[in-house]
Order: sequence, then C-alpha cells, then structure tokens
Amino acid sequence: MRRLGPLIVLALALWMAGARAEPAPLVSGDYAYGLQDGGAVITRYTGTDTTLDIPASLDGHPVVAIGDDAFSMHAKLKTVTIPEGVKRLGMFSFSCRALRQVSLPKSLESIGEAAFNHCWELREIEIPENVTHIANSAFYGCKKLRRATLPKELTRIEGGVFGGCQELRRIEIPKGVTYIGDMAFYHCRTLTEIKLPDGLTHLGESALGNCDRLRSIEIPAGVTSIEDEVFYDCAALARVLLPEGIKSIGWGAFFGCDALREITLPAQVETVSEYPFTDSGLRKILVAEGNPNYRSVDGVLFDARTDALVAYPSAKPDKKYTIPEGTKAINAHALSYSKSLTRVAMPDSLTEIGEYAFFRCPKLRSVEIPSSVQQIGPGAFSRRKNLAITAPEGSYARAWAEENKLPLSG
Repeated sequence: MRRLGPLIVLALALWMAGARAEPAPLVSGDYAYGLQDGGAVITRYTGTDTTLDIPASLDGHPVVAIGDDAFSMHAKLKTVTIPEGVKRLGMFSFSCRALRQVSLPKSLESIGEAAFNHCWELREIEIPENVTHIANSAFYGCKKLRRATLPKELTRIEGGVFGGCQELRRIEIPKGVTYIGDMAFYHCRTLTEIKLPDGLTHLGESALGNCDRLRSIEIPAGVTSIEDEVFYDCAALARVLLPEGIKSIGWGAFFGCDALREITLPAQVETVSEYPFTDSGLRKILVAEGNPNYRSVDGVLFDARTDALVAYPSAKPDKKYTIPEGTKAINAHALSYSKSLTRVAMPDSLTEIGEYAFFRCPKLRSVEIPSSVQQIGPGAFSRRKNLAITAPEGSYARAWAEENKLPLSG
C-alpha cells in the first residue's frame, strides 16, 4: 500500500497540470468560444433570441465550427442562420424543440451526432453539397420534418439519421450511397416510397421499421443480408423484391407486414432466423428453384438440411394443418400468430418443438403430439382454456402438458 502513495500524488499532479492547461472559454457578447482549427468554435450561446443570425466572426476570429451542445435546449430559438465559413456542427449542437427553420452554409462539411435531435418544429432541411458526413441520429425525432434534401456525393446514411421523422413522406437517396445504418428511417410513419440506390450494399437493422405507409420496396443486387426487423411493422408493405444474392433473412425482418401476401426466397439464401414473417399477411412462402437449403411445401417454409419447419404463413387461410411426415423439428416461433389454425397434427418423425412455436394462435383448439417428441421449448403453447393437447399415455409430451397445466384430450 505504501508504494501507491507516490503514484497517486503523481497522477493527481498530472491531472491538475492538464486541468490548468485547458484554456478558459473566450466570451464575445452572448457567445462563448474557443480557438481551434484556425478560428473560433462556438461552445455556448447564452442569449434568448428567437431569430438568430450567428456572426461570421468573433473578436476578429472567423467562426469555423459549432461545438457540442452549443445551442442545445434553447426553448425559444425558432430560426437560425449559420454563417459561411462554418465547416462542422458538433453533437446536440441545435437540439432545440422550437426550432422551425435552419439555413446551413455551403462551407459545411459534417453534421455531428444528434445535431438536430428532437427539433420537433423543423419542417424542412437542405443539406449543402460539401457535406460528406452526417452522424448518427442527426435529425432523429424531428417529427414534423417533411422534406430533406441530401448532398449528391453522400456515400453513407448513418444509424437513426431520420428516425422518428413521422411526417417525412418521400426522400431521394443519392446514387452514391452504399450504406444505410440501423434505424436510419425508423418510424417514418408517412413515408410511402423510397428508392434504394443500385450501389447499396448494406441496409441496417430496423432501417425502415415502423414505416406504416411504405407500399413497396426493391432491394438492390449488392445487398446480401436482410437484417433484423428491417421492415418490422410496415403494415402497408405489399410488394418486396429480393435480389438473387440474398444469403440471410434476419429475425423479425417482415414481422407485422399485414399487406404482404407472398414472398419468394432467392436460391442463395442460407440462413433464415426466428420469426422472420410472423404476424404478417403472408399466405404463401415460396423458395426459388435451385436452393439447396430451404424448400416450400404447400406454401410453408422448411429447412431442407434439418427437416425442420421454419415458418408457417400467419395469414394462411387453412383451419387444419397436418405437418408432413419426415419433419423432425418445429423451430422456435414457427407457427406463432397463425390467424386461422384450429387444429394441428404432428408426424411420428417429430422429435422437437421449439420455444413459442404456437405462441398467440387465437383459434387453435387441438394439437396432436406423438410419442416421438422428446423436447418442447418454453412457451411453446399459449395457455388457453380452449386448447386441448392430445398425447399418448406415458409420453414426454403428456407429462410436459401436465407439468405446464395445459388441458389434455384423450
């Protein structure tokens, strides 16, 4: 312990030296600023103006950037003009709920994380052509934003940039964009159309989730993965075109797509995660010819490698379903949210029923489980008074039903 004393003293001395080295902010009128990159970086605005023309220079120093939180939470600021010469906007720099109008300079090169986060009254934004970087959540929660113009040379749209922009009806993605991040357009509830550029290679998780009015989407050829929940709860989505190069479908990718009636998995798909099409309007899941990994039997998706039932279309109108002989497993969530099923019969080849396999099947009344089943996952069946399970005496399934207090028949 004695050896720690000098080290602590040294660390404290270094910290104090660093603190002393930090220059005090300069002040010019209502603006605090520091000197960096050959000019003034505004760090704080203390005024109360509702309409503001930020000065191009402070005490003879050209304003080159707006620092983190500089104008954040100014409740009365409604209109702001940022002067030419400013190249960078920092994190949360203009997170002002009353901000309605912003004029950005042609000199601007980057917009920081959450720079205009939750500017509830902002109606439109035109981003200058010199901007090459728009950080995560830059306009997240601008719920009245109706129009956004992006620079033609932009190559990436980061996560959450326009998430929660509930009145954004249409946006043109520049042709050079190759990357769209997680939740980039999440909860853009009035977005009806979006054309993804041909060069796109990544469409992130929940990128278009909760876009209630999005009607159709064509995924470019360079995209190889449909990420988790990418179209989650896109209730109006009726048309989806997947490119031949798609290799994986993420969990919940098309969950809640009520208007979607049919989908075809391309021949190169290798992986389909849990509940990709659950609670949708699908009546038929098809698989392109030549796919060695998956097959469609009467519109139901099976894994050809494991003989497992992967996904039963939620809106398939059949009331009774007999799972084909040779099926060895029912995957997790495979038949959950089935809207019409009343009765399911299982084959003697079945050995496993995955978790939540029959979760929230409101009309399900009868399930026949053979003695071959040796594993049933948690929550496989919703606890319903009107659901009866038929299973042989002495079987694993019967003991499981008794243990989980599910009604037995026969």
